[in-house]
Amino acid sequence: IYVTHDQKEALCVADRIAVMLDGRIVQVGTPEELYRRPADRFVAGFLGETNFVAARVVSVGDGHLQLDSPVGALTAAAGDRVKSALRPGVTAVCSIRPEAIRLGPVPVGAKNVGEALLEQTSYLGEVAEHRLRVGEAVLKVFELNPMPVVAGRRVGFWIAEADVVVLGIEA
Repeated sequence: IYVTHDQKEALCVADRIAVMLDGRIVQVGTPEELYRRPADRFVAGFLGETNFVAARVVSVGDGHLQLDSPVGALTAAAGDRVKSALRPGVTAVCSIRPEAIRLGPVPVGAKNVGEALLEQTSYLGEVAEHRLRVGEAVLKVFELNPMPVVAGRRVGFWIAEADVVVLGIEA
């Protein structure tokens, strides 16, 4: 057993991780499970940066959720953990990791497609950190091996269905 508050270290060295809050275990799993499928808002935020997006459930079925959000219509995989609590009309909170948002020309058939204003970009060498505005919503995006971009222009984006993680009903 190794105890650390360094999330990157834990993700790197652990076979299994237990995330605790106020002395109780809130989720146990492999590093990938916890990062890609966090159980709740706390775990999602604790294990890295993420965009929290509130979304109204439009429909539930066939293992998918259709959502309406400030960043547009979203399709998400319906995880067993929250599927039973979600029904049309309720507001859920979703976690979308900054590196899961793709910029540029949108592939044919892509889901979770939108257009945004690129408000700000910070070139960091191997990665760029962008700030996108979609209406009133703001998304943080990490782009690996970035091409030169200029703030103030409109960009297309898309997010894979598996990368829209529904955490549960918004309180």
